Amino acid sequence: MAMNKHIFGIIFIVLFAMISVVSAWPVTVTANVVYPGSHPSYFDITITSSSNPSQLPTGTYVGWCSDSEHTITPANGITFTAYSTLVTPIPPVGETEQWYKVNYIINNDAGKDWRSIQTTFWHYDGGIPSPNPLAPINSGHYTALITGADANPLFVPNCDQKYAIELFTSDVQTLFIEQTQSCPPVPEFPTMALPVGMLIGLVGLVFVIKIHEY
Repeated sequence: MAMNKHIFGIIFIVLFAMISVVSAWPVTVTANVVYPGSHPSYFDITITSSSNPSQLPTGTYVGWCSDSEHTITPANGITFTAYSTLVTPIPPVGETEQWYKVNYIINNDAGKDWRSIQTTFWHYDGGIPSPNPLAPINSGHYTALITGADANPLFVPNCDQKYAIELFTSDVQTLFIEQTQSCPPVPEFPTMALPVGMLIGLVGLVFVIKIHEY
């Protein structure tokens, strides 16, 4: 019986830690969407409120479309659910997008025409709209990005590199913003959730070990 309590304590630590990690995402945000973007990019997306500002701060971000099958009307005050593409499995929505390749592209698009960049994201979500609303694009830029992304199908951003955060809201176009990976990279969870969870779990483990000793 005492051994079963010991095992239960260990399981408690693991489960509590897992729950803490999962709680970091998704994040609910309110954002203003402006087309075209000024970076240059497809959109300027300004997050005006965030349910977890330590995880996803307010501010203006480079924005893109990851969904060639729907449309969105740029406006202020749109509510999105945000998912990090560094979390496994990569987001539970917008699953047709190939996010590893998207993350490769946003880290290797310097000097490329923004229309060509956006068209690569449509390519990797299952198809380019026909006719392409951004035509004409720079075919050399487009081909170079596709070739590079296809050669790096499991790309994971390193320290100080960029990664995509998907912005989802039902029945409209799914968007994403670029965020910079922290240096050194840190796990994707709220600052205090996992340490507190681990502490509680450790206290529980010590308690059941003491019972076992007696």
